[in-house]
Amino acid sequence: MPDPVTAYKRLRDCWYNGRTEEFESTLIAARDVLDPNFVVAGRPLLALAVMMRSFKGMEVLLARGAYLSGPGPVYPLLESRDLKTVQYLLQAGATPNIAGAFGLTPLMKWALDGRHEMLDELLLHRADVDSQDDDGRTALWFACNRRRTRCVKVLLAGGADPDLPDKSGRPPCMQARNLETTTLLNNHGADFVSRECWKRYPSRTEQLEKFFELQPPPLDSGYLFHLWYCWHRARVDDFESIVAIKKHLITPDARGPNGSTIIWYAASLGSVRALSDLTETAEDLNASSLCNGFWNSPLHQAAVQSRTRAVRWLLQNGADPNSRDSSDRTPLMVAAKAGDSQTIKALLHGGADPGITDRWGGNALHHARKRRCGAVIELLQDQDRGLDGR
Repeated sequence: MPDPVTAYKRLRDCWYNGRTEEFESTLIAARDVLDPNFVVAGRPLLALAVMMRSFKGMEVLLARGAYLSGPGPVYPLLESRDLKTVQYLLQAGATPNIAGAFGLTPLMKWALDGRHEMLDELLLHRADVDSQDDDGRTALWFACNRRRTRCVKVLLAGGADPDLPDKSGRPPCMQARNLETTTLLNNHGADFVSRECWKRYPSRTEQLEKFFELQPPPLDSGYLFHLWYCWHRARVDDFESIVAIKKHLITPDARGPNGSTIIWYAASLGSVRALSDLTETAEDLNASSLCNGFWNSPLHQAAVQSRTRAVRWLLQNGADPNSRDSSDRTPLMVAAKAGDSQTIKALLHGGADPGITDRWGGNALHHARKRRCGAVIELLQDQDRGLDGR
């Protein structure tokens, strides 16, 4: 029988080098002299056996009185890496709600890792699906943040609250990063449009308050959030697909969570297909939206994003080429600031007046000169040599 010091060193070396059989044989030979809760390489012996998937080692240590649930913060259940080990520990009496460093529970750990089968097992053993870490984040919060769609599905089926915020006021539904996850959350009653969800965006709070005072969401909030998400992430194909499928539900004045019309989103993305599906009258194309503190029209947004095809389509279908935003700037002025000559040509051809000035007295040529856009300056000068060109 080896002495304890030699046994501990041998166990440490076996763990470092992955020698499972020797680890087990050492434990069996020295079990009468070893402390089953002795810490080797910063971990209890049982945690080492779990990491090595040594079921014989776990059996020996548990029989000798090894702790399944403390003292921590390194707990055997949190160190497990496969389903069989998890099942073994839970059946042996491990607590599924044990919290390790930073309040991280096994449910959170495997939600982060995308191990949905582990989540199933923990929920079967009555793990607290809405337990929170030191920052107030839940397993669902982590699953949404990491795009773990299958984990999101398991957690929602287990009763997870999609609106439970962390300490910063951010609920899981605001961490959704793909459409499939968003759909699952929406189907389980997640609140995507409440002002409470947007407190972490101070610049948008005032916009949302004005928007919700004017009108309630005009249709199923989930679809509006989908469209806002696609615009926010510049996912044009997904945006067009949703519009094509749900256009019979989306009214031209429907507004997303930030208060902008869906037509405004389509113009911002340069999606002529979505514009065609959404537009019913010319008035729809000139409806102003509040974004980032400014009221502007779909044509303004298409111009500032240099969406030339969308600019041409909007002008051909009745958009006002000389509409004003909240600073009295025209689409031509914002296009001059963007510096795209093709967009400038489209606007001039559509009737944009280069002589109009904003509230500070500057015209399109003035904005082009401030941005030192040579091609645009030349184009505007050729359009009207009578401009004073301040």
